[in-house]
Amino acid sequence: WIPFARSKGKQEMSRRIPRLLWCAAVICSVTAATHHAAADNDSPAAVIGDVVADLRFKDIRGLVRSASELGSHQATVLVFVTSDCPLVKRVMPKLCELDAAYRERGVQMVAVNVGASDTLKDMAAQAIEFEASFPFVKDEGLAAATRLGISRTPEAAVLDSQWQLVYRGRIDDQDRLGGARPEPTRRDLAMALNELLDGMPVSVATTPVDGCLI
Repeated sequence: WIPFARSKGKQEMSRRIPRLLWCAAVICSVTAATHHAAADNDSPAAVIGDVVADLRFKDIRGLVRSASELGSHQATVLVFVTSDCPLVKRVMPKLCELDAAYRERGVQMVAVNVGASDTLKDMAAQAIEFEASFPFVKDEGLAAATRLGISRTPEAAVLDSQWQLVYRGRIDDQDRLGGARPEPTRRDLAMALNELLDGMPVSVATTPVDGCLI
């Protein structure tokens, strides 16, 4: 899939496509390998401070790859989504803004699809709809969600450069299933990233998440 196809010129697309396809391939494979790790080791859900180094992904070609193939990043943000959750639709523009704001600071954003009926085509359509330039992947069997203790969408898990889980929770406190504030009073994910990138402990490492149950 090419999430920016509608808005980018052919020259820009030709420059970015190889990188994005590679990223998508690497990231997608987190799911399958996590499933094997959970099955083989019966790993409990990670808690804050745990190193989640066993994450692997199944890429768009069906190949299993290690998360280390993503390269060195200050933070990896896995945001769990579906194509039909109304809160996911509300926060997707925010994820695109966060990706643009933090990409050059060494943050890798990933959308992890956990929709039971969502297909690869559905994922691609969502990426194109929101003109997202970060990878979308499928968590078949909910292995990654289970390992990271994710229960709702949209919920985020942040891993530091050593694959230590440092944050798990909401994007911000603006959107709820029953309505929304005019503006968020806490931008939790951005605050966690700022503290992590500044070399500080994440002060609020977990938050409640009001969203669609996985």
